Amino acid sequence: MSEFFPKGQERKKTVEQVAQEAAHFKDIAEIEILDFEHYTWADSSLDGSDKGSFVNSFRDLLPGEEISLRNYIETALKERKGSAIGVEFGGIGARLFSGFTPDFFAKSIAVSLLDHRGWAHQLDRIKERDKKLHHEVLEGNIFESNTYKSLNQWLNGEKVDLIIERMGKGLEFVPGEPYEVSKILRIWYNLLREGGIMFAQTPVVFNNLLEAWAVKIDREFKGKIEIEFQTGYEDDGVACSAFRLRKLSGAPNELPLLDPKTVGKIPKADFKKYN
Repeated sequence: MSEFFPKGQERKKTVEQVAQEAAHFKDIAEIEILDFEHYTWADSSLDGSDKGSFVNSFRDLLPGEEISLRNYIETALKERKGSAIGVEFGGIGARLFSGFTPDFFAKSIAVSLLDHRGWAHQLDRIKERDKKLHHEVLEGNIFESNTYKSLNQWLNGEKVDLIIERMGKGLEFVPGEPYEVSKILRIWYNLLREGGIMFAQTPVVFNNLLEAWAVKIDREFKGKIEIEFQTGYEDDGVACSAFRLRKLSGAPNELPLLDPKTVGKIPKADFKKYN
């Protein structure tokens, strides 16, 4: 039988449990990150050949025969060269934004549960290097409102040209609850300026929802919102589900989402299909 997403009190418990796990991770993260190799994703390269590079996660979402994230993004945002603003959610972003043409981005920021680089006892030097890149790190949980208050203060009324999300520790701190995730996607969409681009990973449990949502956007907003998606089979590594969205001229002010009645009828993805 198909399993559906939680409702009522079960929905609330799901969200609260993930929030508690994220808070616990902050307390033990120094040991965790040092002990497990995949946590080095927290500061990955843009187009590098390493397994953890961003291009390895999002290459299949690029249009045509494009194989470089940098080329695609810089070409799409060429009119914003020198004044573009970038945001990464889930990682440190220093290596990511240093992979672009120097000064293509006027400034960038990364939102992460914590900046683990300080444990090298060289935080002052690291922050000085970030400053030269016009880059900052904001420690915060992407599912908490205070994080966006701080981000909006940093933006000071400006819109964002690039949003890229790939959680440095995988997607275990993203609740398997579609309404909570939809709220965050709506916030990110509102941050984007016209012409802006969003790359985001989603838990594989949302595969059925992701496909239905992408079909809806392509059918109802073609020429106004450009969307490409992939349904993966695991929440860690390059096999994650993900989408690329571009906010074109004439795009609606609010992100179009599936209505609650439709969401209630779409079951969780069957993991057996992906294993």
